[in-house]
Amino acid sequence: MGAETFQRFTGIQRPDPDPAQSVSMFLVQREGGKYARGIIITTNAKAGDGNGWVRNHSIWARKNVHFNDSDKNYNTAESECWQINHNVNFYNYSSKNVFLLSFKSFQRAEFDTTTAVALEFWVNDQYDMMFLRYYILPILHGFARSNDLKWKSREWHPEAIIDDADRKRLVSAAREFGKLMYPLVKEGFANDLPKKPSVTDFAFQK
Repeated sequence: MGAETFQRFTGIQRPDPDPAQSVSMFLVQREGGKYARGIIITTNAKAGDGNGWVRNHSIWARKNVHFNDSDKNYNTAESECWQINHNVNFYNYSSKNVFLLSFKSFQRAEFDTTTAVALEFWVNDQYDMMFLRYYILPILHGFARSNDLKWKSREWHPEAIIDDADRKRLVSAAREFGKLMYPLVKEGFANDLPKKPSVTDFAFQK
């Protein structure tokens, strides 16, 4: 995706309750030396026990997101879903997780923004899982920096963009981009990505 290769910023194993620890990795792509896009991928570091994986209901059963395509049966042996949400500072600054703290430090140093529109994808089978977030920064697409630190009152909240044609257009463009990414995420999870993926980059200008 894009002319320049993604660079790995950091990754760390996290002591999750599941014995198969998860590992998260932040991939950054720059254009002209500046941040252009970022992806966070979380997956299990060791193969699971074959009993599948339970998706986080607080993430995947929500109705207050811009778009959600999730099955409701929560099949632990095999499931896939994706949605569009908006993130405030990407993560809560109160987190004590070393990886997230490193990511936040990078975010503050690399670009001056507090909001991202996130394409969020989940795939799992009996032994493995993958949670991928692709971040779209509105500030890079003609929108002003957001200063509101509250998720619900943010101007990118689904209720807030109803009367804002430009924000609605960006979210619609993100949805179309997500439809193209979704099959690639599943192919990547199956270790079967094409050599030349058809998806290039998210393109939008206010």
